[in-house]
Amino acid sequence: MGHWIAAWRDHLPRVSVPLGFAFFVIGLCYARVQLTSEYYDAFRLTAFGACCCPLILSLIQNPVVVEKEPQHRAWRFLVSLIGISALWAFSPSLFVVKVGLTVLSLLFSALNVEHIQTGLTCFRALVPALSYVGSISYALYVLHAPLIFIVNHMLAKSSVTVRLAVFGAVALALSHLMERVIQKRLTTRGWTPRLEST
Repeated sequence: MGHWIAAWRDHLPRVSVPLGFAFFVIGLCYARVQLTSEYYDAFRLTAFGACCCPLILSLIQNPVVVEKEPQHRAWRFLVSLIGISALWAFSPSLFVVKVGLTVLSLLFSALNVEHIQTGLTCFRALVPALSYVGSISYALYVLHAPLIFIVNHMLAKSSVTVRLAVFGAVALALSHLMERVIQKRLTTRGWTPRLEST
């Protein structure tokens, strides 16, 4: 889909970044839908990829100043309601995750594009923190599942707030250690993993 969008970007309707971001957020509902037992579920990946297309298109199109941004609110609500229905019918996600994604999806369906733009502008203050999280994201991805199990097992009698705080602190500390200390020392010594050809 990405290659097709890149090739046809000048022939496709102009999409603003806030509108593209709204569809991306709505797409998070589809990202949690599991129609099959396969890890690479075709519906989940295709539907989420399709919801990411407006954002991709908005980022690679030449910006054009328009007098009034189109809202496309009907399309947003339609895509959102389908995603929410699939989320509650087929997703194995936790109840709190489903509620959170439902609220987010409906919120970004209802918000004016101008309000989303204002939010994104304020969001820039978080860029340094997000860049740091991005720099340790692989370690976070590897560690998050076992850490969730360990923290929930060891702190079963503690409140959710305590478990979240412990999980966040331990996950960030270990991820920083893996990415910024261990990985850095291994690469500076010239060590890189090699896959043997078969």
